Amino acid sequence: MQATCIVVPTLIRESRILSVGVFCFVVLTTISGLVTTYEAREVIYLFRMMAAGFVLIATLFVFFKLHIPKIVAVALLCYFLGFIYATFVAAISGGLEVSGQYMLLDFVVPLCGIVLFGARFNESAQVFSDNFLNLFLVYAVVAFLLTVIFGGVSIQFPPRFIFEVGSDEIGREENYSLGITSFYVLASIAASVGIVRSGISFRSVIYLFLLLLFLFLSVLGGGRGEIMAGILVISFLLLRDRRVRLISIGALVFCAAIAFVFDWDLLFEGFVVLQRFQLIFEGDMSARDLLLMNAFELLLDKSLCLFLGCGPGFFQKYYGYGFGLYPHNSIAEAVLIFGLPLFLFAMFFAVYGFFRYFKMVREGDFFMVFFIYNFFVSLKSGYFLGSWNLVAGVFLFIGIGFLRFSYSSSSNHHLAES
Repeated sequence: MQATCIVVPTLIRESRILSVGVFCFVVLTTISGLVTTYEAREVIYLFRMMAAGFVLIATLFVFFKLHIPKIVAVALLCYFLGFIYATFVAAISGGLEVSGQYMLLDFVVPLCGIVLFGARFNESAQVFSDNFLNLFLVYAVVAFLLTVIFGGVSIQFPPRFIFEVGSDEIGREENYSLGITSFYVLASIAASVGIVRSGISFRSVIYLFLLLLFLFLSVLGGGRGEIMAGILVISFLLLRDRRVRLISIGALVFCAAIAFVFDWDLLFEGFVVLQRFQLIFEGDMSARDLLLMNAFELLLDKSLCLFLGCGPGFFQKYYGYGFGLYPHNSIAEAVLIFGLPLFLFAMFFAVYGFFRYFKMVREGDFFMVFFIYNFFVSLKSGYFLGSWNLVAGVFLFIGIGFLRFSYSSSSNHHLAES
């Protein structure tokens, strides 16, 4: 009896460490994009260091205190082999000259994510705990309040974020932020999941208010691609349930009616995102279309990159670009790094693992839509190895897919023998 009393609190304590570790990992990978003023940057740096410290502690806890689950072991093995291969071919191709300074960080952070995501999934068959959703929403509200306190928001019409640090870095006034947009889109998605889970209740009204608030803040952020990806995910969540669909449509009609009252010329001048959407219709894709075409041309010109990969950084070296001018498409860049055969092999298990995960959690799982959103955004922003949430999720699903596929193949083999 006494042994049982000792074991139960120990299991609860281990579960809490994993849950907090997963939450701190998400904070670590999202908080940097919230920089507005110098005061805000100092606080964000402090919180990021604290999150990084606890992520490291939780990761070491899994290694030294818990038995490493098979899913974590398989995912880590695939990750180690993939990263070693990418580093090897980058060293041969010369890509390390461009990407070498970022490789260590881009190796360690996703590794921690894979360990924590995998251990949490092994414990409860889901990555984000039931309390994670509300915790993330509280994190978003606190982040917004701190931004207001540190002067990062102007409430005069039209309201806007004040990108003091960004403006100084580029030598002109910065008027949008992909990091802020993406963060509040994620918060909007979290509120949408809350609406789906709560159905018709008072809590759904709170979630709806938060959804509208965070959508508005994401619009102020000005990132057009992130908003489009978010609307796609949110629509998928809200339009599947009839009752939730009616509430959502009613809220959108109400917002549209309010917007109709305003002067559209004034709105267009005041909201940067509307101006940036207009640029799309004028054919301005911020050079992303040209970079993607460069990636396809490189794969055609260098058949070795197509079949064996050339590693991270070779794209920039080949065209004489700086590090920031990567293909801006995770699929194209992954093919450039690993080669098409290895990419397809890995994606087979990742996709299989994703659908096995979906089959276990069904709808309303925040991690699933969290990953989908990050994948959509990676098709137009960020470099592959630096998309830490995406990389951690991909290799987690590879681990799930590989194990489930091997179990299925083993079962079929035993059935055939019998």
